Amino acid sequence: MSSVSDFFLHYRTGRRKRELSRQQGRIGDLSSGRHAAPPGRQAAGHGFDAFQDAPVPMWLHDAESLRICDVNQAALSIYGYSRAEFLGLSVTDIQCSDASGNLLHRLKNGSRINVSVHEQAYTDAGRLLIFAVIHDVTSQVETEHRLNLQTTYFRQLFENSPDGIAFLNRERLVVDVNPAFERLFDYKADELRGRCLKDIIAPPGMQEESLQVFDHCMSKSLVHVETSRQRRNGEIIQVSILGYPITIDDEQIGVYAIYRDITERKRVVEEIAHQATHDELTDLVNRREFERRATALVADAASSPKGHALLYIDLDQFKVVNDTCGHTAGDRLLKDIGRLLKENVRTTDTVARLGGDEFAILLQDCPAPVAERIAQRIVHQVADHHFRWNDKSFHVGASIGLVIVDEGIRNFSALMTAADTACYTAKEKGRHRVQLYRSDDAEMIKQQDQLDWVSRINHALENDRFVLYYQRLFPIKTDQGLRPHYEILVRMLDNQQQLVPPNAFIPAAERFGLMPAIDRWVVRHVFQTLAARRDAEKNADEVVGINISGTSLSENGFVDYVRDQFISHSIDPGLICFEITETAAISDMARALDFIHAMHGLGCVIALDDFGSGMSSFNYLKLLEADYLKIDGAFIKDMADNEVDSAMAEAINRVGQVMGIRTVAEYVENDRILARLRALGVDYAQGFGVHRPEPWR
Repeated sequence: MSSVSDFFLHYRTGRRKRELSRQQGRIGDLSSGRHAAPPGRQAAGHGFDAFQDAPVPMWLHDAESLRICDVNQAALSIYGYSRAEFLGLSVTDIQCSDASGNLLHRLKNGSRINVSVHEQAYTDAGRLLIFAVIHDVTSQVETEHRLNLQTTYFRQLFENSPDGIAFLNRERLVVDVNPAFERLFDYKADELRGRCLKDIIAPPGMQEESLQVFDHCMSKSLVHVETSRQRRNGEIIQVSILGYPITIDDEQIGVYAIYRDITERKRVVEEIAHQATHDELTDLVNRREFERRATALVADAASSPKGHALLYIDLDQFKVVNDTCGHTAGDRLLKDIGRLLKENVRTTDTVARLGGDEFAILLQDCPAPVAERIAQRIVHQVADHHFRWNDKSFHVGASIGLVIVDEGIRNFSALMTAADTACYTAKEKGRHRVQLYRSDDAEMIKQQDQLDWVSRINHALENDRFVLYYQRLFPIKTDQGLRPHYEILVRMLDNQQQLVPPNAFIPAAERFGLMPAIDRWVVRHVFQTLAARRDAEKNADEVVGINISGTSLSENGFVDYVRDQFISHSIDPGLICFEITETAAISDMARALDFIHAMHGLGCVIALDDFGSGMSSFNYLKLLEADYLKIDGAFIKDMADNEVDSAMAEAINRVGQVMGIRTVAEYVENDRILARLRALGVDYAQGFGVHRPEPWR
């Protein structure tokens, strides 16, 4: 048995035995010689009032035959026999023992009680009699049994617990420790008993803290702390300590201290916390943590004597690396830039990757001139950075928007709007430069207006604030059975439910990368409407034109999204014509071809929009495999009075006819233009002169 178990068992059983001895001592007094009955009739108990009136069971039995000669009233009451029945019994009829050797007495009803018997022999007329005093110790035996079970359970728990357990007495000294404690701190129990733990496992400078844990427990308080402790070899580990007082019979005898090694848990928690606040690729602060820190700086700006600054950094020509060498190379470059940025600031500053090729630096307590010097140095160092991948070498640049964080910046949103404005102004002015944000600068105001559109477009996307219009394509060659055809146009609603024309929000959407979201919205709602019209059997044979932006063509997953919409709404692909501008197709030829081949594979048709803005595009026409050519409206609107424009339109139409491609003339405003197009043999006319756009429902 372990020392701590011995301690408890000895303490508790000792108290029980002392109490039992006191009780038996009182009974012994009652049955001592000075109260014993004299020989003869009186000795048999007749007239012996103390015997009959005693509160505990007593009897007299023959020492040789063990037959009971006399019994008192307490015995009759407890054992349940009448006097006549009792005097017909012998001690062996009543007495037995259990498997543990405990003495038992049978009662008349068959139940048994644990007893302690005090016997005294004396002689009466030559006959040896035994005077027996019986004490019912059933409750004590049961208590001892429970105590033994508790001690056994505790010993098993103590010895087999995976957590280290130390038992300290009231003097703060170790009574015992379990095997897990020995393994945890690399000390044997014999080395610890009788010593104070603060002198052994408390790291330097933490002895007082160790004593405080004990003192809190001794004040009958449950204590749970996470702290540091030291192993035998000097290694510092993180532990959780659960301490609580040990109280027996209202007496506090010591303290349990349960130690759990949480070093690995702490490491994992810190790693998770780091991952939650840092960018996985560059290990810089991520956007969420950047926002938290920036918000704190904005709140502190008014009280900072030096002021703070934000550098918003956007890489120039990064896309070239990604497109030429792949994303693995791009990731390597981003890591290089991240290291370069950290080398240019203090450890108290924050360098963050906001996403893609956008970075930000928070300069705390940094005057404006110093912040500008740091920004200029970064621009030069990024420009001088030679990035090599396999046999290729690249140079990228950085455009930086610098914002002084002062009382004029009221919140995080205002800070980022100012940073975006300054950064895009730097790009507009030629890139590779630093632009300080000034709220009264005309160029800044223009950029601010563009950024305001970003918020408005996002709000419209989130709240379904776009509407669809349509404009018909008029078949000029009525004798050739051309299919009915119309183009879907998108409009936005402002907060007053007024229509916002596309030329107001599309440029901002294209500039700030929002066109893929708008294109997805249009595709989804067009397909939903077509499904409803199909179910109502309305115009099921008309070809519907949907414009696709260049940024959507370059977006990963856009083709899959379109395929999913076809499946979800069961739309006949032969009814859909996707319109791609000539410039978008040529600027990213590979992605344009991928999209065209994928849509042709489904059964859709393709139109090249605004065709002819650059005559060199004829070289790509065979590759793009268009089904329709939409002649740029710049050649159409004045062709009735301008022979050069007319000749250009005629050339495009002629090439289309030779290649078997249907042609569409845009910006057809009057009958004179329509007559000229009919003479040229153009297939379709589109414009206000043939059909003004109207809501599509």
